[in-house]
Amino acid sequence: MNPIKSNEQTKESKIPKPYTLILKKPIDSAGIDPRNTITGKRTRNKTAKAKELNTNVLLTSFNIFVIGRAKEIENLHRSKLPPPPGNWRELKNHSYSKSFTDAMSVEFDTLFAKKTFEFVEQNSTMTPIPLKGVFTYKFGDAGYLFKFKSRICLLTLILNRKGFVLRLLRALYGLRKSPKLWLKLLSGTLKYIGLQQVSRQPCVFTDYDGISIFFFVDDLVFLFPAIRRPRALELLKKLTATYEFRVLGELDWFLGVKVSRNKSSRKLWLSQESYVEKICKEFDCEVQGRKVNTPILDDRLSKYDSIATSDEVKLYQKKVGLLIHASGVTRPDISRAVSHLAEFMTNPGPQQMDAVDHLLFYTSQTKKLCIEYSGTSTSNILHFSADAAFGNTVERRS
Repeated sequence: MNPIKSNEQTKESKIPKPYTLILKKPIDSAGIDPRNTITGKRTRNKTAKAKELNTNVLLTSFNIFVIGRAKEIENLHRSKLPPPPGNWRELKNHSYSKSFTDAMSVEFDTLFAKKTFEFVEQNSTMTPIPLKGVFTYKFGDAGYLFKFKSRICLLTLILNRKGFVLRLLRALYGLRKSPKLWLKLLSGTLKYIGLQQVSRQPCVFTDYDGISIFFFVDDLVFLFPAIRRPRALELLKKLTATYEFRVLGELDWFLGVKVSRNKSSRKLWLSQESYVEKICKEFDCEVQGRKVNTPILDDRLSKYDSIATSDEVKLYQKKVGLLIHASGVTRPDISRAVSHLAEFMTNPGPQQMDAVDHLLFYTSQTKKLCIEYSGTSTSNILHFSADAAFGNTVERRS
């Protein structure tokens, strides 16, 4: 068989676009016909890591940065990462000290370029306000590390310019007025582009025609039906023209809560599985053959007659506090147990310590429980009230 020239094409060799035919060599010794070789964009589904990059929904200016950083933090899952450093001292000996330090340098340079502050010579009349570095991880959809995040807040940044201090020209995280100033600025922008603030909900805006926006600090979420998508994208374009937002596409996570959807069945789920795994790992309460069927065994714990140590009190308060957060967001099933355990925050005894560990084991075992919302549900909303609230409480606390 004579090889087909690269500029020749028979009926058998026609391949639909966007693929092109590669015909450079004849059939080789292995029996592979080059006419069966095609090039073009792959049609297979993206891996979880590829979806996290999602560069096609980012602003062009961010694409190169995101792809470059992906190589450095490849295969780092949240379950394998140590806690982020809490201060500069911890940063020095941290496993990812360089990554956080580099992120801090980017943060400082960005703020300086935006004229947030300027260097001035220090004199005896000045009383500098210390600065603090805040370090955290940013994760993608599958729990893989997306980037190292560092922020400068008011409380110990060591400057390399002796005799100089930073004079603040714009609001910075940590100032008492910063949240109010940011809310005023962002609210003004949202009103300017055609949205109205919902009464008594300062962080919720709507156009009263199907589009709503809610936010927490600088994390914004758009809600809209498919028919209103063009208008929503128009609003998004106006926002990105004013602020440097990173567009993440369809909502997957918000404030540590996993958002899952099934559009065909019109259902939505909110889950804190990742949060539960994190706290149970911290206290070594992950399920390992132990079965716990209820949040609490006895909802009438006795007052501790002795005095708990300072370390015991702090540990107990931390465990209960973390569980309170889960109960108020997606885990109402543990609300009663957490509420009762919170009555002993100042002086927990062995009985209370066992009870909070029991609740941690239960929460770990049921970590996949979530809140479900359905657009097709016909069930009635349950209303109830009680006049004798806390009537059986020995301490008479409310």
